[in-house]
Amino acid sequence: MHYDIGRNQNVIWAGNILPVMAVYDNSGWNKSEYYPLGDSIYNDIGNYMIAVKTPENYDVIATGSEIINIDNGVKTTVIEAKFTRDFAFAIGSGMLNKSVQTDVSGVKINLYYYTYDDEKANAILNRAKETLEYYIETLGSYPYSHIDIVECSLYDNKDVQFTGIAFIDESWFMPETDINTAMLNFNLGKQWFSEIIGSNGVKEPWLRAGFEKFLQRLFVYGEYGIDDAMEIEYASLKTALASEKHIELHNGLDTYKTKESFENIQVRKAAMMMYALYKEVGSEKFHDIIKEYCLKYSFKNITSNEFFNLSEDI
Repeated sequence: MHYDIGRNQNVIWAGNILPVMAVYDNSGWNKSEYYPLGDSIYNDIGNYMIAVKTPENYDVIATGSEIINIDNGVKTTVIEAKFTRDFAFAIGSGMLNKSVQTDVSGVKINLYYYTYDDEKANAILNRAKETLEYYIETLGSYPYSHIDIVECSLYDNKDVQFTGIAFIDESWFMPETDINTAMLNFNLGKQWFSEIIGSNGVKEPWLRAGFEKFLQRLFVYGEYGIDDAMEIEYASLKTALASEKHIELHNGLDTYKTKESFENIQVRKAAMMMYALYKEVGSEKFHDIIKEYCLKYSFKNITSNEFFNLSEDI
């Protein structure tokens, strides 16, 4: 199931519905066809200028910056998005909006929601700010002025992200939901490793997933808790891999028949490999590698061999 398009009585959300810049490499054109598992989207950097017309009581939240004009009850929202890999938007009426800025870089985080719970909204914004500041400090500056977070009805309690915009499930606003627990899954590393830096999610899905998952764990457990956490993960993963037929990271998406198999290899094992690199070279060198990775390949596409060469150079 894909979360890219949906609607409820409050909001419509959509991603991957516009023509995008396909990647041309040594294998020819990459078509980014959907696979049942994983994230097969592999786009090149492009510039977008989109006009969306709605009744004037509707708001359009989108990748990029919006300019609004209202004429005879019709609102035209013109969105300009430069240097992005994709374009996503949401349209809603009567949604609330709260914002916060990161302390150092000033990147603005906007939350749009329809479940009227200010306490939950503030908790989501505070956690998002803490998360984004960690990634900016760890990976380098975020190249866009803001990130929009939009409440939607997803198929589970997670999130889906595009350049500069994230859709989160409405269950996060329910009274029984612990925001700190729910937002452990809010992996803003995707903004760097799936959006700012391009990699082939069909042929080498582990490359983006490994970075995203390991750095998320490093954020949650910290430098002093990561070893214990990964030791537990290793024992669990070793058991899980015993029943897997194909365990090599170089397998593409067409290898996997179940979500569990894909997660075990291309996400969990890839994160374990990143942890092994972290332990091999030490925390300082590992952070040098990932900062150089982001600096050198922002708005470009990278292969695993280029990652290996960069790591060896450092």
